[in-house]
Amino acid sequence: MPSDARDLSGRSRTVPGHRFWFPAAFFFLLLPFFAGYQADPDLWGHLTFGNEMLSTGQVLRGDPYSFTAQGLMEYRHEWLSEVFISIFWNLGGPASLWLYGTLLIALILAASVWLIRSRSKHAITLFFMLTFMLTCMRIGFNLRAHLYTYLFLIVMLNVLERFERRPGLVWVLPLLFTFWANVHGGFVAGLALLTVFGISYEISARFSGGGRTSLRLLSASVIALCFLATLINPYGPALWRFLLHAITMPRPHITEWQNLIAWISDEKGALAIVPFFILPAWLYFRYKSRFRLFDLLSLFFMTAAAAKSIRFVPMATVV
Repeated sequence: MPSDARDLSGRSRTVPGHRFWFPAAFFFLLLPFFAGYQADPDLWGHLTFGNEMLSTGQVLRGDPYSFTAQGLMEYRHEWLSEVFISIFWNLGGPASLWLYGTLLIALILAASVWLIRSRSKHAITLFFMLTFMLTCMRIGFNLRAHLYTYLFLIVMLNVLERFERRPGLVWVLPLLFTFWANVHGGFVAGLALLTVFGISYEISARFSGGGRTSLRLLSASVIALCFLATLINPYGPALWRFLLHAITMPRPHITEWQNLIAWISDEKGALAIVPFFILPAWLYFRYKSRFRLFDLLSLFFMTAAAAKSIRFVPMATVV
């Protein structure tokens, strides 16, 4: 997306605050619609495992309820989110769980507004970009740990969007990845995008002659720290081996792991999502002189991931 606060005509916009926040307030009023999810089939397993960890005070390293996999190591990459689910359930049952999920979606919405505000100050642009993002992301709005990945990915993009103006913000990222690595395995996608940012920033600096040396060193240092931060988990480096295997293993019978073409052909009305990919692509190539190399690389990286598996569609719409 554009790196400065200009609209697609290239003209700088100074818009009164109330005109900007009106569309944002509109989407917050629609929050119950976005939070109108159904219980995911895995929810009760997560709740059970979370209660088990709360009662024992230990992270599970296997499935105590399985009679076919007794003694086998199981990596619970969502262990901390399972604990949170159990805490909220114990506080007030289904109502507390709904509040927990709604709070996460509200934070995603707020972070999205913050991100779009840094890219364009035009109220109409905000409205359409939020519509695009939230419509595509809604397919993943259910009470699961990947809500954390949506939130942290948007927060990370907010930090990277302000890298040259406020470079000190990047020191938040190692802390973010420490938490991310314990609530959901989507941190792998976040680290991949962060690495793409570092590479694209270095390439742009070398070929354009810009980019301060201190910022290039800062970028490389923070990326390295973020990788190390993900090792702070109950399983250490073994979590990486498990996740890389889980990401690459075929799952043809699980809908969310199907490729995008198969999903569109199987779902009625799914073609309605196609314009949401065509429109950003057209905007990019129409106004590509106003985009950074990182925007190009991240667009193609996440679009390729979304084409391989529909579970990456919400993340692709964010970048």
